[in-house]
Amino acid sequence: MEVPELRAFIRTRFCDGAYPQMLLRIGVQVGEELATVRRPVDDVMLEEP
Repeated sequence: MEVPELRAFIRTRFCDGAYPQMLLRIGVQVGEELATVRRPVDDVMLEEP
């Protein structure tokens, strides 16, 4: 992760102080030619209070 502020945020918020090793890119395809099979966001993400 190349942005120090983002890396620090991910480290403290999601990794319990450990250093994050991978960033998962989440997005929406634009156009049918780029479409791939995707799981619903609710199947792969949890929202914490």
